[in-house]
Amino acid sequence: MVTREFGALLIPFSASFGGVTIEPVEYHEEVVKSILSIANLDGFFYPPTVQTWEASPKTGKPTKRIKNTQRPATVYHLPVTHTLCITNPVATNVNFEDGGVLIHLLSFLFGARLQFSEWRIDGRVPTKIGDSNLIVSENTAAHFLEFTYFGWRMWAEELRQRFVNILYVYARAKSLEWDWDSFLWQYTTFDALYKLFADMHGKRADSHPARFNLVCAELGLKYDQNTISAICKARRLLVHEAMWNDATIGHSFDNQRLHDCLARFNARFIAAIVGYKNEFTQSTWTSMGCFPFDKP
Repeated sequence: MVTREFGALLIPFSASFGGVTIEPVEYHEEVVKSILSIANLDGFFYPPTVQTWEASPKTGKPTKRIKNTQRPATVYHLPVTHTLCITNPVATNVNFEDGGVLIHLLSFLFGARLQFSEWRIDGRVPTKIGDSNLIVSENTAAHFLEFTYFGWRMWAEELRQRFVNILYVYARAKSLEWDWDSFLWQYTTFDALYKLFADMHGKRADSHPARFNLVCAELGLKYDQNTISAICKARRLLVHEAMWNDATIGHSFDNQRLHDCLARFNARFIAAIVGYKNEFTQSTWTSMGCFPFDKP
């Protein structure tokens, strides 16, 4: 059995299934209050400020602050909110596989960014409880975790690791501040999901629009030709010409909010690719609003 601590999930979620137990720490409420007390009004927790110190050559302890070295931390630890116990993990490196897939699936369901206590995270972290596009009950969340985890265990090692990476990038992309930056990483998420799907099912498409068409047809996702054409055009201009919305990056606003549309598409793609096909996966992804994440 392996046990890991992770954070920061701001709800006291708990689940137990098939040798897996997820529980909030005893001091969960206090941790949440502490995080929210310093969170920004925009709904994010930002990196703490760090500074460089001189250290004693004998003891290694800091002795003097160095002027003009203050800056936001590149990476930092998140407060612990939960423990994860896995009785029989499929992999020896739990953080990269069994543990990673479980905490990043929780990130996906609840609109969070989670990390193990011994690892650090970069950038800002959302503090608003719940995803902006899906509503899920704790009972359904536990069912989805169990369904996905035991299906994922049957995959080849390479596919398992790639899916964990995809979940991490998906959550990180939703916390980026610039629309073009978020779009770039959401497209990376889509492309990685498509490659995973193609390798699992042996079905491929040549062009980028055709990839969307194939995925929608095979997995039952809604197909919106106009929005998909706009997404593919935005990818082409951004990747090949360093242009965003037909203009210089930073000088144009994406009125279609393509990064949000793509994030909503990816959310449905993630659920569908693991076989959890429900009303959510079949719902529209081109408009804002919350959709119930239900059991199949």
